[in-house]
Amino acid sequence: MKAFKVIGILLLLIVGLLAAGGYYLYSNLNSLVKEGVETVGPQVTGTNVKLNSVDIALKDARAQFKGFSVANPAGFTTDNAFSFEDIVFDIDPSSLQTDVVVIDEMRISGVSITAEQKGLDSNLQALLRQINENVGGGSMQQEQAAEESAGKEIKLAIKKLVFSDNKVNLVTEKYGDYVLEMPIIESVNLGSASNGLTPAQMGKAIVDPLIKQAKKTAEKRLKKLAEENIKDKAEAKMQEKLDSALDDDAKEKLDKVKGLFGK
Repeated sequence: MKAFKVIGILLLLIVGLLAAGGYYLYSNLNSLVKEGVETVGPQVTGTNVKLNSVDIALKDARAQFKGFSVANPAGFTTDNAFSFEDIVFDIDPSSLQTDVVVIDEMRISGVSITAEQKGLDSNLQALLRQINENVGGGSMQQEQAAEESAGKEIKLAIKKLVFSDNKVNLVTEKYGDYVLEMPIIESVNLGSASNGLTPAQMGKAIVDPLIKQAKKTAEKRLKKLAEENIKDKAEAKMQEKLDSALDDDAKEKLDKVKGLFGK
């Protein structure tokens, strides 16, 4: 579960700063969140985490990210493991001073997940290994200790979550590269005002349906490619046996018959 904490941390940064308020925070909120995301993210993933822009409206309790991306581990040819073009949070203002911060709706669009296969490994597996190593390391242990000493952890709830304009970039050594479209993904009632989720739990609840759909989409295409490859090999083998069974005279006659009908 800790592997998904990066998403929960990003949410916590936003709602924590929104709840804090104050003139300094108000005038520097966007840059503080951007800096926080790009600082905390790499500590978790072990790769670059980028966020192009942040727009937070305190009065409306609304936040918008543009251009969020997590880079691939070293050794892979593609740049990013995943990226989101746009993330919008509509938060219930009345919940900011409670134990559970309620997000009325979270919309994530322009989702791009890269599944790159290299030998027996993949970029997503390598990224997951790095995340697991980092959350078990000193920096994340210090963070967890700080959370415990700070007292009660803020919990989160999301009434509606929507992923739209989704795609998987499938990169394979054997079959080449493909861009696969994914359907819109919707989830409702992730936690509640009376029973919120921790950032780690919320991160998992957000990412799980996306990863499952991406895996399903990639596996479906890989299965089709494998079946086509087997079929092509079988047809080639049958043709080879047929050719070897024909003597030169029969081949010549067969070629003449084929010529009557064109190539």
